[in-house]
Amino acid sequence: MNYPNIDKSAFRKGEYVGYGAGRVWRVRHHTKSAAKSWSAYPMQPGSRALDTSHAPLSGETLADISRQLAALPIESGKLLPAVNAV
Repeated sequence: MNYPNIDKSAFRKGEYVGYGAGRVWRVRHHTKSAAKSWSAYPMQPGSRALDTSHAPLSGETLADISRQLAALPIESGKLLPAVNAV
């Protein structure tokens, strides 16, 4: 896996963390359904809770989720903090 906007979760086994629209997204693989699909849910800023005011993303592959996250517009005034900014 090598996507610029998705990382393996350090805290939740088998899950990923996505970045898009100035938000952090919880990315999961659904293996119990026949479709074996992926979904991404936005998280509330500074919280572990899901943000239900935004619709989740879904796709057949992790690459689909990555493309959808990259295509999301950045919400006004909600940028992710820079990591290792100099």
